[in-house]
Amino acid sequence: MLKVEKIFGHKEQKVILNKKFNSEFSDTWMLFGERGLGKFNFIKNFVIEDLAKKIFCTKKDIFNLTTNELKTLNKKLVSSYFHLNEGEKVSIDQLRKLFNQLQLTNSSDKIPKYIIIDNFDTININSKNALLKTLEEPPRMVFIFLVCHNIYNVPKTVTSRCKKIEFRPLSNKDFEDFLKYNTFDNENIKKQNIDDYVNNKPGLLKLLQEYDFEKNISLIEKI
Repeated sequence: MLKVEKIFGHKEQKVILNKKFNSEFSDTWMLFGERGLGKFNFIKNFVIEDLAKKIFCTKKDIFNLTTNELKTLNKKLVSSYFHLNEGEKVSIDQLRKLFNQLQLTNSSDKIPKYIIIDNFDTININSKNALLKTLEEPPRMVFIFLVCHNIYNVPKTVTSRCKKIEFRPLSNKDFEDFLKYNTFDNENIKKQNIDDYVNNKPGLLKLLQEYDFEKNISLIEKI
């Protein structure tokens, strides 16, 4: 079952996406900003919500779906949702194969296909350029979302073909809400000056927690 995480902040970005997204056609979007801001989780949740609207004709929040609705939704996600380059390991042949398969999908299919290409800026330049035509004209009912950490590593020929949304670190209020929800010890984080290193980036804090960051902070302070 696809894991859904609660999103904090990025309200402006959600408004922009809802305003310009038209699920009756095809489109390519680029979500860019520093690592650890939650860009992938943001767009993953949006895709799940959009698919739920299509299947159940509902505007319910994904956290309010029933158990049966979630089961049905997850079955549909298997054939409708594609997450590529998660570990920065994707080849142009894999990308082409997927797009060719989607191109052959029955045109009468009423359920869209959603492709999230993670860490897009890490893909080699030849692969990026090879995708130009597909990014400009995705197959019918196919939506491509490029998650990019450094937009300057992406050719303008690519960025010019995308609708772009910039992401920034969370506000202090949103970051505190994130800490409370995920049961992080906010006082200890402030005491250890961890927030100075994290700069209100949820993903970065979660990553650093895996590496005994508090111990390493003490070492860094001594140095």
